[in-house]
Amino acid sequence: MRKDNYIEVFNEFCILGSSYMMCIFLDKQSSQKFLKLVGWSFMGLTFVNVGLNAVALLFNHLYEGIEGLRKQRQEQKVIDLCKIRLKNL
Repeated sequence: MRKDNYIEVFNEFCILGSSYMMCIFLDKQSSQKFLKLVGWSFMGLTFVNVGLNAVALLFNHLYEGIEGLRKQRQEQKVIDLCKIRLKNL
């Protein structure tokens, strides 16, 4: 689905950002204050990534569940209609 592609692209950009932050974080010449800021930014990016993926997964499962119930209801209506027509024969 198109939505899955957007999530994949978002995940790739998060990995790219995390890689850059990791390179900066491992630089020994930076000040402690700057490294602390980069570390918290890394944690924030990770939290946003996991959170948005969890929300996307939740909505995807809810959507599939609702679609499954709709399909089941539609099939039950067809079965009931067939039973009524068979009774009338």
